[in-house]
Amino acid sequence: MVVSLCRRCWNVLFDMQENHARNEQNKRETFSTTPSTRFKNSTCSDHTCSQKHNDSVEAELLNRVSFFQKELDKKEQVKVEVLHKAFTAFYFLAKEQIANSKAGCLLQLVEKLGAHDIKYFHHRSSTSIREMIVTLGETIQNQIIQKVKNTNFFGLLIDALTDIAVMEQMITFIQYFNFETSQVETKFVFIDDLLKESTSADAEMIYNVLIRNIEEFQLPLGKLKGLVTDGAAVMVGKNNGLAAKLKAVNPSIITVHCICHRLSLACTDSNVALKYIDEVQLIVTQLWKLFEYSPKKMAAYLKCQQSIKNIVLGESNKNIICKKLKKACKTRWLSFDNAVTAVYEEILAILQTLRELQADPTSFGLLKKMKKIKFIGTIYILHAVLPKLAELSRVFQRGDINFSLISPTVHYVQDSLRQIVISEEPLTTLMDVLKPTGRLSILQLECSAEQLDQLKDLLAKYVEALNTNIDSRLGAALPVISNFGIFNPTLVPGRGNAAFNDYGVAAMKSISDFLFPQNEDKKQEMVVEWSKLKYNLLEWKTLVPAHLSSAGQITEWCMLRILQLCSIQFFPQMVSLVEVILALPISNAWPERGVSQVRLIKTRLRSRLKNDLLNALLSIAINGPPQFTAECDKIFELAVASWMKAKPRRKLKREAVVCSAVEQTVDKEQQSKVELATAMASLNLDLSDDNISADESD
Repeated sequence: MVVSLCRRCWNVLFDMQENHARNEQNKRETFSTTPSTRFKNSTCSDHTCSQKHNDSVEAELLNRVSFFQKELDKKEQVKVEVLHKAFTAFYFLAKEQIANSKAGCLLQLVEKLGAHDIKYFHHRSSTSIREMIVTLGETIQNQIIQKVKNTNFFGLLIDALTDIAVMEQMITFIQYFNFETSQVETKFVFIDDLLKESTSADAEMIYNVLIRNIEEFQLPLGKLKGLVTDGAAVMVGKNNGLAAKLKAVNPSIITVHCICHRLSLACTDSNVALKYIDEVQLIVTQLWKLFEYSPKKMAAYLKCQQSIKNIVLGESNKNIICKKLKKACKTRWLSFDNAVTAVYEEILAILQTLRELQADPTSFGLLKKMKKIKFIGTIYILHAVLPKLAELSRVFQRGDINFSLISPTVHYVQDSLRQIVISEEPLTTLMDVLKPTGRLSILQLECSAEQLDQLKDLLAKYVEALNTNIDSRLGAALPVISNFGIFNPTLVPGRGNAAFNDYGVAAMKSISDFLFPQNEDKKQEMVVEWSKLKYNLLEWKTLVPAHLSSAGQITEWCMLRILQLCSIQFFPQMVSLVEVILALPISNAWPERGVSQVRLIKTRLRSRLKNDLLNALLSIAINGPPQFTAECDKIFELAVASWMKAKPRRKLKREAVVCSAVEQTVDKEQQSKVELATAMASLNLDLSDDNISADESD
């Protein structure tokens, strides 16, 4: 009896010609390459049980699923590369302060732009993305901590803040000398919740939080030589402040009240001492609120500016000429200067707008106070004085502040303020603009001799109060800081000069008294070593690079040269002193910048950020290298390795991976073949009598 094969077996036999299965006995491929259409029942049954049939079926199934095997092999090959791309994308999000929830959209964009391998990245849950960003932050943080461990001394910069979630936080930066780059570096290290384990953010809690984090970083407390704060009582209290508690553990710690805050307090004290200056500041603030909180009044003010300047502007150029007022805030060091400058430049437009809005009680009251010779004259005085103070504040706010430049800059500003009083420049300018041909002639105001004398007296008293308060706030620190200038080799007298033997001795005694008030032996050693070091400085006088123009740059160059060339065996105290000086922070500007970063990262829409993720985001935003650089790629490599070693990562099931690959790359025809191959495998090609139809013909 002759039989015909069913459709399933026929398809298998037809496709086996691609496999070129060959009979091992007669070395022929006839059955495989030229299949028949009619077989005897016994022959077909024997064939289905043969090894050759099973091998052909296995080869066919392997050929059908080889696409998935290729996908799995490729996924394994590009696993590290895909993770590197994912970490790059997440680093971009953190560096640009973009929410983590946008990670999925960013990965889709990356794939759309040509990085097709990103489809193999399956760790897209919010938890996995969070872990990756935290790993990036920890990688950057670990690199900084390792650099600090390689130094001998470091200083801390601390400030407290309240974030958008009304959490009392403490943000901390660290300053140290990096021997690899020969530069003084200031980096963010951590932010921590002060009320997590306590109900009060007192000195004891701040101390416990600080010590706990230092121990977690495995930094020796003995290396801590400097601490700078904003001067709050909880920080610098003589008996129970943070500084007192740290000195009880490490007596050599030098605590510094931030020089920027001292200058700000000196200016505030001067404003309070002169009530009218304080009143002018209040008027400027009220004026800003009047326009800022009312779109209608702001529009009237901008139109008035255009009318006075007699120009017609397009919408795109309006903001270039028409300027808004600035807010004067006591917690911002330069805001009062910016606010006064805005009023000084647009005083005509302000008064004209207030006149048009005088039906409003607030506008009428401000107009009545501002349209006076005394107010306008005070604005001119402040416009001349405040830029000098702002310049001094900018010097103090520099990240790499120079010790030897502080004292000369302070004295220069004080002398400049006295020169303003002598020349009476702001009052002379005021009289010129009030003339019929002057800028303010339209106001029709006249300055009497009595009013002019009052303004002169106000100018003299204001400058005197500023100089007095600056000396009071900064005077105690300036002598010690200015003594660091003895390391400038260009100032060392020649050996034949009688002043050579005494050069710098008194300054070194002052420095040693400030740094080591209780250790007389160390003071004596420092004076003796200084007497030897002067000869080295004398030789270096001719080696000073020509591009170092200022005295401060030369002093720093000399300090770095001492660390690089002088042996600690011959100059142990001098080498240690120089490193302490370079690691000693005196400005709290960096924590203030860190507070601004917290405001940008932890916003109202991201108020539920935990501190571990906030730490990572701050590390990336502040300490992270620029994007798309070799240094950045090195961080990604370390982060990928750290993330993979952290814990076993759950893998997707094979079936899920196969289905995912099918959905993305296989068309409908291939899918039908896959379904057929899967069905054949499940049935194992069980060709029973039901699958063979008998043909009754002879």
